Amino acid sequence: MEITGKLIQVLNAQSINGKNGPLTKQEFVIETGEKFKKNVCLTMWDKVIGTFNYKIGETITVSFDISSREHNGKWYTEAKAWKITGATPKEEMIPGNSFDEQVEAARHFPKGEKTVFPAQSKESDLPVGDNTLPF
Repeated sequence: MEITGKLIQVLNAQSINGKNGPLTKQEFVIETGEKFKKNVCLTMWDKVIGTFNYKIGETITVSFDISSREHNGKWYTEAKAWKITGATPKEEMIPGNSFDEQVEAARHFPKGEKTVFPAQSKESDLPVGDNTLPF
């Protein structure tokens, strides 16, 4: 699985004595979503901790696995990060083209009228003085 979000917190590393020797575990929290923000806490172990060099506020993409285990009749779930990379910046957004903005605009149109959304291409991409279609 993969998730992208803004890094909002990095918790302190914890040393654990496992059955195969000492392990290091560290958790971090990212914020996802545009309109309805959600915080997700993920765990990284040993080797992944050594590659983690991101700062609070940076956008990162995390590849992870989810696993659950039972202990004394109670279930515990962990989102274990196995790869973390800096997210590629999105192209500059054209105003009015986000899905949320289009949905909100559609809600305010009277029934029966045609809803027209802004073109997806920039004006500079269109031929000047030519009335032909761009495809």
